[in-house]
Amino acid sequence: MTLTVSQLTVYPANRSDVPILSDISIVCAPGTLTLVVGQTGSGKSTLLHSIAGLIPLHSGTVQYGSESLWKGKHVNDAVKFKSGLLFQYPERQLFAESIRKEFAYSLRPLRLTKQEQQARIREVMHEMRLPERLLDSSFFALSDGQKRKVATATTLAVKPDWLLLDEPTAGIDPRSIPLLLTMLESRKGGSDGGVIVVSHDLDTFLPIADRVLVLAKGKLAADVSPEQLCANPDILLQANVGLPSAVKLAQELREHEVFLQSACVSPQAAADEIIRQIQASTMTVGIATATADVSAGNTAHLAKTSAVTVTAASAAHCAHYAASGGAASTTAHTATCTPLDGTGAGAAASAGTATAAGTANAVDTGTAREIGAARSVPDGEAPALPQSAGTTLANAAGSSAQRLHPITKWLLYMMLSAGILLQHSWAGVGAAAVITLVCLILSRESVHTILKPGKPLLIFIAISACISGVTLSFQPDSLIPRAFEFSLVAAAQTVQKLSEILLIMILGVLFAATTGPQVMQRGLEQAFSVLERFKLPVSIFTFATALLLKFIPMFFHEMEKMSLITRARGKSYVKAGSIRMRDMPVFMIPLILSMMKHAEDLAFALEARGYKLKRLIGDSSGKIVLQPLDKYCLAVGTALLGALIAIGSVA
Repeated sequence: MTLTVSQLTVYPANRSDVPILSDISIVCAPGTLTLVVGQTGSGKSTLLHSIAGLIPLHSGTVQYGSESLWKGKHVNDAVKFKSGLLFQYPERQLFAESIRKEFAYSLRPLRLTKQEQQARIREVMHEMRLPERLLDSSFFALSDGQKRKVATATTLAVKPDWLLLDEPTAGIDPRSIPLLLTMLESRKGGSDGGVIVVSHDLDTFLPIADRVLVLAKGKLAADVSPEQLCANPDILLQANVGLPSAVKLAQELREHEVFLQSACVSPQAAADEIIRQIQASTMTVGIATATADVSAGNTAHLAKTSAVTVTAASAAHCAHYAASGGAASTTAHTATCTPLDGTGAGAAASAGTATAAGTANAVDTGTAREIGAARSVPDGEAPALPQSAGTTLANAAGSSAQRLHPITKWLLYMMLSAGILLQHSWAGVGAAAVITLVCLILSRESVHTILKPGKPLLIFIAISACISGVTLSFQPDSLIPRAFEFSLVAAAQTVQKLSEILLIMILGVLFAATTGPQVMQRGLEQAFSVLERFKLPVSIFTFATALLLKFIPMFFHEMEKMSLITRARGKSYVKAGSIRMRDMPVFMIPLILSMMKHAEDLAFALEARGYKLKRLIGDSSGKIVLQPLDKYCLAVGTALLGALIAIGSVA
């Protein structure tokens, strides 16, 4: 069954300024493995979500064979089981009290008999090399590797025609990569479907891929075979994607007039090509100085000559290192055959001995200096308190709200909140709503992002209004209702008071969205620096506030992510951001565990870096200076507070 994507365009939710994907057209033949690469933010994951039907399309079509994925505004029931999506870090999607119940949830939409379910479970447990005794175990009792295998097995049990994988080697044990590759290769060559893999790990997946899609800024930059990609590495460099080890090796050898006659898609292929050329003839490299360093034998040989002949023996060492993911590292006068350093360049792994994924193929330092600005962002870094997010916001020229001093924004928030709470009439609440709307517009922040946290409160306001407006009267000395009345006045008073809380919450979310954690910490330290004279723990308070501001957007991001996972597993194609009540455990448990994992990772990162609670503004260079814009905004805020007080007193 052919998968066809035609002129696909996708915009962010409730925004129509810049598309995430623009005019993407691809045709994936059955029995093929397609690798999708691109720098972070290029739209790779969005492409998978679009193919799986998890997000609506602005324009274009997705077809499985002759069937369209969408029928109007709803996913076509005839094709919703044709794809299976395995998210990044799939082990974090587990929720049930036993592995057997995890399978039961994934298979429930198929409405299989008990015998069919058991057969599928046994089949995928055997394929993932998991003992069946684990079926009655809790996922808490499993290792991280076993959790990932179980999560993968629950997706495979549905038997999707097209298997979609998002960064499948991120955080994986290197010893599990051969099993993953075996599973993927077993799905090649069939007639029902194929595999699409999104990954930065070119060394692992390029050797088994049939074609490569390169995305750049939401557009399809290239659609080529792996051999074509390795023969034309500029395609990757222009898309800011790091080069695979085999291509780096070929470039290093080319600098010393050693030319590989064919494009090699893996280090092993490069090693085989080197050995083939060695057997054909002796290779001579003319350089000023050559250094051959064989670390495995703990020997070093230094030769200074005007012409150096690389014999078959020394070249065989290069071939050995090529097969293990190495490359010839050179300087202006030195040729060294050593393994590629996996710490500074993202440590991209080879297909057979890939390192823990989640690290991107990054351009090594020497190559980056030569070609300019090609680089990749690692996905597997341990979370830590951002060191540049706040500074970036503070220096941004786009939004005035982001450039304001954090204390200015804090004072504005306090003044407006006090003014809102003083209102006792709808006129005052209306004036406060107008002020809040103006603040939201001037901030240039996404209205959807700011208002989204208010949806639960709006529901609470509606329920509270209904309850507060109800009046029941009973017959004397009896519990039998005599009359039922509904008071619009009482309901309106409830709505009015709770609307004030809603406006204050919106201003608070706006404040958090426009203030980076580090900037906030600096601002608070400046504001409360006088308290340090009394030996009060100002640093603890400011650091806790900065962490809180970091976790608020992270929480909403995880909510959206878990919502996607829940809808993908349960095949519940409801409105984006919505969850069925019966899916709440599937949503809430992984969400809580994910946030706990983020907190744990942050604690480890801070401990590893030797973080101590100390002021960020130990010298005057770290201080944030009040600008004329800050003084103007404080004056406007004071005037607005006075106006709100006046309106409240009149009422």
